[in-house]
Amino acid sequence: MAYQTVNPANNQLIKAYPAHSDADVEAALQKADALYHSSWSKGDIAQRLSVLYKLADLIDGRVDELAKIASQEMGKLIEQSRGEVKLCAQIARYYADNAKQFLAPVKYPSELGEAWVEHHPIGVLMAVEPWNFPYYQLMRVLAPNLAAGNPVIAKHASIVPHCAETFAHLVREAGAPEGAWTNLFISQDQVAKIIADDRVQGAALTGSEKAGSVVAAQAAKHIKKATLELGGNDVFVVLDDADLEKAVKIGVQARLNNAGQVCTAAKRFILHEKIADSFLSQFTEAFRQVKIGDPLDERTTLGPLSSKDALDTLTRQVNDAVKNGAKLHLGGKPAQREGSFFEPTILTGITRDNPAYFEEFFGPVAQIYVVK
Repeated sequence: MAYQTVNPANNQLIKAYPAHSDADVEAALQKADALYHSSWSKGDIAQRLSVLYKLADLIDGRVDELAKIASQEMGKLIEQSRGEVKLCAQIARYYADNAKQFLAPVKYPSELGEAWVEHHPIGVLMAVEPWNFPYYQLMRVLAPNLAAGNPVIAKHASIVPHCAETFAHLVREAGAPEGAWTNLFISQDQVAKIIADDRVQGAALTGSEKAGSVVAAQAAKHIKKATLELGGNDVFVVLDDADLEKAVKIGVQARLNNAGQVCTAAKRFILHEKIADSFLSQFTEAFRQVKIGDPLDERTTLGPLSSKDALDTLTRQVNDAVKNGAKLHLGGKPAQREGSFFEPTILTGITRDNPAYFEEFFGPVAQIYVVK
C-alpha cells in the first residue's frame, strides 16, 4: 500500500512516505504495551489531562498551518479545514475538562452490600481511520483514550500521510510519552496481525461497510472489543408545508459539504409531490451557481474529490445509474479541468432495480425521489 500526498486539485505528487516494516510494528507494540503497564496509564489522571490541554493550545495556535496541510492533501475547502482544526482543539479541551468526572467511581445502592463501578484503562487499542476528516477522525479516538490511559496505534488512510504524521508530532510536542499515540503506515495484513496480538485489547474503525466487516471479524475471532462507524445514505425529507427557500439552502449545504464526502451527509432527497417541481427547480439553480476551484481559494464553494480513485469511482457509479434507467438532470461527469473535480450532479427516476438505489455516492451527487 503506497502512502502518498497527492494534491487532488491538480493530481500532482507532493511526497511519498515509506511504509513501516514488521519490525517497526513490533517496536510500536512494545512501547505501547510498556506504557500501558506504567504509571502513565494507571497513575494520576492529571498528567494525561495536562497533555490534552497543551495539545488544544498547540492546535489553536496553528489553525491556518494545519488547515492548509489538510486542504492540499485531500481537497477540503480551506474554510472547512479551519473549522475541523478548531473542532479538534475543542474536543481535546472538552476531555481535559470533563474526563476526570467521567471516569470517577460511581456508587450504586444495593440491599446486598456496597456496589460501585470503577473505570480502568483496558490496554492498547488499534484504530483505522479515513481521510475525509483527517484530523477530527484521529482526535476523537485520541482524546478519550489518552484521558483513560489507553495507548493507541493508528493506521490512517493512505492518501493523508502528511496529516497523520503532523498529528502524531503534535501529540508528542504536547508532552505525551512514546507509545501513547503511534502512527503507522502499514498494510491491511499488518493491521490484522496487530488486532490478533495479545497485547492489543480492541479495535476501532471508521470507513466503509466492507472495511468494517473485515475489522469486526478480525476482532471477533480473538474475542476483542470493536467499535465501527460505517457509511450512510441519509435522507433529506421535504414535505409540502416546508419553507422551500430554507430547505434548498440547507439541502445544498448538506449535500455539498466536503465535496459530498461525508458519511452523514444528505444524499437522497425525498420530496412531496406538491412541492417537488418547485424545490427541484430552486435546488438545480443553486447547484448551477456552485463555484468549482482550488480549495485554498476562499471564493471556491466546491473543491475536488479526495483522489483520482475517488473521481473514477463516482464517475462509474453515475454512469451505471444512468445505464440502469436513472435520468441525468444536471452534471454527471468530471469537470473539464485538471484535478479530481466532479460536476454538481442531480439524478432522478431511480427505481429499486437500479444499483444506485442502494449505493452510497461519496461526492457531489444528489438523488431525487418524489413521493405522495
